[in-house]
Amino acid sequence: MYFIEKALSPSAGQEFDCSYKLNMPIIGIGAPVKAWLPKVAEKLNTELIIPEHAEVANGVGAATGKIMETVEVLIKPGEKDGTYLMHAPWERKYFEDLKEAVTYALEDAKQRAAQAARNAGAKEFELIVDHEDVYATASMLEQRDVYIESRIEITAVGHPEWDKPEKKEKFFVDLTG
Repeated sequence: MYFIEKALSPSAGQEFDCSYKLNMPIIGIGAPVKAWLPKVAEKLNTELIIPEHAEVANGVGAATGKIMETVEVLIKPGEKDGTYLMHAPWERKYFEDLKEAVTYALEDAKQRAAQAARNAGAKEFELIVDHEDVYATASMLEQRDVYIESRIEITAVGHPEWDKPEKKEKFFVDLTG
């Protein structure tokens, strides 16, 4: 790290000089490349290639990508035997029945993931449900399986609302035209 610091951030009056050479060019895309990468290429003694329209290259990928919104909920045993505590980003809630806690958490998480996807611009989306109940095996106990927790993850995946063929075609014409 000492030599890297000396090469990349030399200070006035330093007793020796150190430099690096990258044996391949840096190719930059995205809006800030013209501001940031020339100095990086200079410090690495290499060529910088910035393609035409590089400032919008990441925009195309972001605009044509999928929307993914994930909601996670955790259910653990409560403080009193036979109770369960649901931990969600929006609330904590006690239940006396594990099945009731899981059902509530699944439905609430689905609604919240769906709303988050709509808020992000998805009109049509798929809900992916991942639910895992975790048990530990305790051979010395009469009841062998001990409940540890339930992990619930709901992910809403879809395309942006404008991602329809007629709108997409116009979008790309605007970018390249």
